Amino acid sequence: MISLEAHRGNNFHLIRLLAAIQVVILHHFEHFQINQISYASVEKLIWNFPGVNVFFIVSGYLIFQSAERNTISDFFQKRVRRIYPALFVCFFITVALLLVFKCLSQNELFSKDFIVWLAAQTTFFQFYNPDIVRDFGFSPPNGALWTVSVELQFYVFVSLFWYFILKRLSSLNRNLVLIMLFICSAAFNFYYNNHFHPESLSYKLSFVFVLSYLYLFIAGALVYFNRSLILPKLKGRAAYWIIIFILVSLFLNHFQIRYHRYAFNGLSFCMLLILVALIFSVAYTKTNFSDRLFKGNDFSYGIYLYQMLVLNTFFQIKSNNSLLSLVLSFSICLVMGVLSWFIVEKRFLKPTVRA
Repeated sequence: MISLEAHRGNNFHLIRLLAAIQVVILHHFEHFQINQISYASVEKLIWNFPGVNVFFIVSGYLIFQSAERNTISDFFQKRVRRIYPALFVCFFITVALLLVFKCLSQNELFSKDFIVWLAAQTTFFQFYNPDIVRDFGFSPPNGALWTVSVELQFYVFVSLFWYFILKRLSSLNRNLVLIMLFICSAAFNFYYNNHFHPESLSYKLSFVFVLSYLYLFIAGALVYFNRSLILPKLKGRAAYWIIIFILVSLFLNHFQIRYHRYAFNGLSFCMLLILVALIFSVAYTKTNFSDRLFKGNDFSYGIYLYQMLVLNTFFQIKSNNSLLSLVLSFSICLVMGVLSWFIVEKRFLKPTVRA
């Protein structure tokens, strides 16, 4: 077996940054009509590299790696340090913006709705947003944080499943269990997307339930637990998989074929296989590239945390729908991501905590 150390160098920081950029650009074009460029043209260009899916796949790989290398208490401590400090700061900045734009009154700060919202945003329920905060921007103020809730649910799943079940299994049985979980998650995702009405409570709760996306995390986990077989076939072959990915995307765009990024079906499964190969081939080709470029700094989480907050602020101030608004919003997101990393996130991370 190839040791973990043989695959220690990687480009995951770069991959996650590209995923965050995809989300920022797509959300901007989704909510702002820019005269010079149509939303449809941009969507066709970057739709097939769905940022959120990329985050989940990479997390499946890295979080199981973290669980395997740490005790359950150390695992939770590292996860808390990675997620919550920056999340808390982002929440307080959100409240400040709501007050500045008079979308939230000082009296409402002591209301039951606000207290429940505060508890939800700073625990596991970031998808919950009451009516009192829905007058800011596109509403809610930071709706993209539902993915943080899914990520946190995955951490709980890993802590229970790895330490009490998977850890005790042989490699073969572990793979069988993971494949069964993949199938169960994909089946649940397919069922709710095809049988629940989008406006129903059942659909909305399913949309933010980790089981709906567990197959994406499991895809990354399967690569991790079979890395000695899979990674040598992908290492150094990023150019091939980038070309394949581009050709497939062009084919789909030419015939106006698209898949729902959060819905499982035959097409999305095929694209998932290609996306997994693309992610890990890039991660393990020229493995020192990311470290040379970013010096170990990871700005993706901060960019993702603030992107919808920035876009909602632009909408609130009625920024014009020009390319300049895109450049400014993207630049601010980047600056916020850098500040979040250096001022908040990095301070709470031990030198070995980067997952």
